[in-house]
Amino acid sequence: MPDAAAVVALEKIYKGPSNPRTGEPIFPGFALGSENGWGGLVANLTASGLGNGYFANIVFQDPAWDYRTFNFDSDMAYADMTAGVLGNSTDPDMSAAKRRGVKIIQYHGWNDQTLQPAYSPQCTRPWRARWAVCARRKSSIASSWCQA
Repeated sequence: MPDAAAVVALEKIYKGPSNPRTGEPIFPGFALGSENGWGGLVANLTASGLGNGYFANIVFQDPAWDYRTFNFDSDMAYADMTAGVLGNSTDPDMSAAKRRGVKIIQYHGWNDQTLQPAYSPQCTRPWRARWAVCARRKSSIASSWCQA
């Protein structure tokens, strides 16, 4: 029989992190069946893990930073403003890529540790919505928002 605390911890990992004050989801959880890869990110307290690798070294640039002090309001906003602008694809404006003739193939594996499978549809939803609006417009009346 599994330990009740372990079951609660697993449910939280599958659900994904959320702001404890607001309940707002931050990122999708890990997929069922991805447990073998958790040692690389979830349970890794070394310099390559999420707490010490990403937040301490990349976001705060302080190897002594303690993940237990994480403030879900201010620290998450700070992470989004600093490291997030370099790695998060949150802007649906793909006009620069279109101007350059770039083809975008978005892919990641079911067992990826930094981009969980549920993130793909969540991430691409704004792009697809924008492209659908642009596709419905006639080229003569398309706004600069849709133009390459």
